[in-house]
Amino acid sequence: MENKTYTNCLPADFWDKTLRECRNENCLDAYAMLARGFWFCKNGPGRFLLTGINPSYHGEQMLAPTRFNDLVPLEKNKNGFWHKKAKQFGKLWNAETMSYLDLFPVRESSQALFEIAFEKLSDLRGAILEVTQGIIEEIHPKLIVHANRSSMYYWGINSNDPKDPNDRVNPWMGYEVKRVESENAPECMKKDNRLELFPFYEIIGFQDHNNRLNKTKPLQGLAGSFIMEYVMGYRNKESTPLLYGPEEWEEIWNWVNKHKP
Repeated sequence: MENKTYTNCLPADFWDKTLRECRNENCLDAYAMLARGFWFCKNGPGRFLLTGINPSYHGEQMLAPTRFNDLVPLEKNKNGFWHKKAKQFGKLWNAETMSYLDLFPVRESSQALFEIAFEKLSDLRGAILEVTQGIIEEIHPKLIVHANRSSMYYWGINSNDPKDPNDRVNPWMGYEVKRVESENAPECMKKDNRLELFPFYEIIGFQDHNNRLNKTKPLQGLAGSFIMEYVMGYRNKESTPLLYGPEEWEEIWNWVNKHKP
């Protein structure tokens, strides 16, 4: 994957817009965020895919893509984002097993500001997300852990509906899923009501929906893969034990490999 893949998905005249045009089209904040440059992880063969919504920004200039195995060594803060992730996943945290992607490689530390900036720019969001979805399909993950619960809708999932978890109105990437029920789930998911906290789904394919991205894709998509709604940490320390530990992630990964060789 090359940076230009994302750059080329923007409208041809995007960088020619004047300040007035940006204001008139409600894209001034989005323009400023995109001007920071895209950042993404350069992954190896790992088919355990951890995803977020977008990378953070702390005033840095253009950042080069980072190889998965360099994420932790290049992070100076030993209590930083990547060190914490590596500690949570334990032995699985290596490029042979895991990969990482943000759905939008747009650098902004506040997800709320990111969402506001792109709220009225559905076509632009869709163009960027379509590139990411192509990369996801190339990785062809066996397990996806989306560690940003408020943005599950980008997968086409509406976890608030106990009967049908699929968003039938605006499915974005448009994966068709079904819930993995407790009797069929890994043992560690059956403890402490975790399946209610972190819903676990099997991907059936794509929704046959005119509004989804990549409408020309075959309907099987990532059929047989699994996706989990998750968070990587709680502000309330009492809730921290509900998160899966390294041994439990190994159990989940082993379960996935038995069900999707």
